Amino acid sequence: MLAPPANSAPTLALSEDTKMTTTTDPLTERMARLEGAYEHLATKADLAQMETRMTWRLIGAMVGMSGIIITSVALIVRFL
Repeated sequence: MLAPPANSAPTLALSEDTKMTTTTDPLTERMARLEGAYEHLATKADLAQMETRMTWRLIGAMVGMSGIIITSVALIVRFL
């Protein structure tokens, strides 16, 4: 059986035992596998949004820790 041209779409072919089989171009298979692998990756917009959220979380944590430290120092000074 002859191999399909390099840029062809999947075609139907009869094998020796007359069963229908599909043959695809190896490049097409590789591209489909690579495109499927990119679904779980973040986009630039996702990264920018994450950066903004992380910045505000860090600021919130710093304000919270500052409040805890100031309150602790004030209580220690008051009761000593």
